[in-house]
Amino acid sequence: MYWIRGFGHNVAFATPAGFRQGVAERRMWCHRLSHLQIRLQDLLRGRVTCWALQQLNFKSLFPLAIHWHHTASKSLNCVWRQHTDHFGPDGHVTRYDLDWLVKNSYEGQKQKVIQPRILWNAEIYQQAQVPSVDFQSFLETNEGLKNFLQNFLLYGIAFVENVPPTQEHTEKLAERISLIRETIYGRMWYFTSDFSRGDTAYTKLALDRHTDTTYFQEPCGIQVFHCLKHEGTGGRTLLVDGFYAAEQVLQKVPEEFELLSQVPLKHEYIENVGECHNHMIGVGPVLNVYPWNKELYLIR
Repeated sequence: MYWIRGFGHNVAFATPAGFRQGVAERRMWCHRLSHLQIRLQDLLRGRVTCWALQQLNFKSLFPLAIHWHHTASKSLNCVWRQHTDHFGPDGHVTRYDLDWLVKNSYEGQKQKVIQPRILWNAEIYQQAQVPSVDFQSFLETNEGLKNFLQNFLLYGIAFVENVPPTQEHTEKLAERISLIRETIYGRMWYFTSDFSRGDTAYTKLALDRHTDTTYFQEPCGIQVFHCLKHEGTGGRTLLVDGFYAAEQVLQKVPEEFELLSQVPLKHEYIENVGECHNHMIGVGPVLNVYPWNKELYLIR
């Protein structure tokens, strides 16, 4: 995904003298902002005494007048003015207590969980009795979609019932959730035990617990499975909560969790069957965690 940032149409020209003055002013502001940042960090760490708090003077940090102007198409001028212990925009004063500042600071925010989850094993999931969502409700109502997404985000799996057994309806369901990703197998594909690809999913062998597309540099985040036709016996689906398993490792042998989350491995897929010739390599640790709060977000 690419983000394109737009820049305004205002262009400022300066003489060499004006340029030098601008550089000097920017350096002064950077120095003052750096000083303020250090003071605030000390404040958040509890290293500032009450006397020091009383001495914290915004005017001493920013002696120059501060003005900010809105540059929307219908210009609305808004001026910020500094006072001893706060800024006032157009007479309005907003105050934040220390608890709010600590909670919303970088130190506070980096501990926040990005995606709350319910970790489960067979017993926990059976007791939860997570309801499935009807296909028509899922497709035609926001409430049905909301129920599906809530289940999916909390448990990592969710079920839609009464989906017509066609690839077209499966695709329509998938597009209701997100964009469909292009892969070496295509966007949408069906498979059976016909040995047509160099993958054990195309055989009659039972597949043990695993994650798919580990050889992609960015493994698939959502997979959609739909049984279109079933003959004979077998074909059961085994589902496991990998995040639950990882949590067990973290609690019982944290040093091994650390090892699995820090050492990058090469995940490789080589296929030479018929007209299919693919060689893909993805590099990354088995357990991927956010560096700021150590929250697990991906398993290879």
